[in-house]
Amino acid sequence: MSLAISSAGESALLVGNVATNPAQVTEPDWVDAFDMRSNVARQSRIQMID
Repeated sequence: MSLAISSAGESALLVGNVATNPAQVTEPDWVDAFDMRSNVARQSRIQMID
């Protein structure tokens, strides 16, 4: 689950467990041991970033 928050011209994206490492935001193809279904995890990160 992810959550987008906007207030007073500021915004934040809380990514939950979509990315378990900050590097996965810029490198969505990177997988780790916690990605039980790496192809689905990768696709979720790509959709979140777009």
